[in-house]
Amino acid sequence: MKPRIIFVVTIFLSLLFYSCKENKITIIPNEDFEYKKFPEVVAKVKNSIPELEEMFEKIHPVGKDSTLKNSFLALYISEKGAIEKTKVILSVDSETDVKFVNALEAVHFEPATDKGQKIKSQLAMQILSLKKMNSDQRSWKVIFSPWSQYEKIPTTDPKYQVQDFSNKPLDEEPLIFVEQMPNYKGGNDALLKFLGGNIMYPELAKRAGIQGKVMVEFVVDKQGKVRNARVLKGIGAGCDEEAIRVINMMKDWEPGKQAGKPVNVKMVIPIHFKLQ
Repeated sequence: MKPRIIFVVTIFLSLLFYSCKENKITIIPNEDFEYKKFPEVVAKVKNSIPELEEMFEKIHPVGKDSTLKNSFLALYISEKGAIEKTKVILSVDSETDVKFVNALEAVHFEPATDKGQKIKSQLAMQILSLKKMNSDQRSWKVIFSPWSQYEKIPTTDPKYQVQDFSNKPLDEEPLIFVEQMPNYKGGNDALLKFLGGNIMYPELAKRAGIQGKVMVEFVVDKQGKVRNARVLKGIGAGCDEEAIRVINMMKDWEPGKQAGKPVNVKMVIPIHFKLQ
């Protein structure tokens, strides 16, 4: 499938979306800083893979069920090799997800290292329902992978750099309705061109077939700078983080005005990720 990203140019007021139901699975960007995605030496599982596969088979026998979904998990591993957090990216079903995650308490790792030091890190885990050779029976297959197999390692290319003013405190609370709303310099056509030229479909989302709409809220401050971007409604698999990254890259807007004076204004942009 060829990835395609659709940008809805209409800028909606955030008030309209406060009632939107949040997705069950949400990417939390700050975790990337505490748990390193691309360590020099990735964490390695100590447990026997066949034993883990047998454990998952006991939790949820596959049998001949060819419709059973695969599971994709993000593991957050401590510097001592224990799983501290788990995020479900692809779900089998809610009941099985809980059982799988609880079973991971028995899994231990050699921690990741950077410059010889043990560190907190992230690791991808797939639990796949595969057909056995020369049989119509199926079983679980467990695969641990570094994130570099699913996402490009960040570079020093300026295209990937985010300005550091985006989350600094605001001098005044942002408004929702103002007499003159902020305007992206060059208008909607320029905004569409910027987003289309900078957002990349995350490799993990492409491989997992994940698509949908990411709602990003942000503030255009009195100087026209983009501040405090966050995901209101996400789809995970790197799409949320990619949307935030590019929103924070936007050039200055023409600030909103109330009674002729520039004010901080809260905005929302929906970005559609679609595979075809």
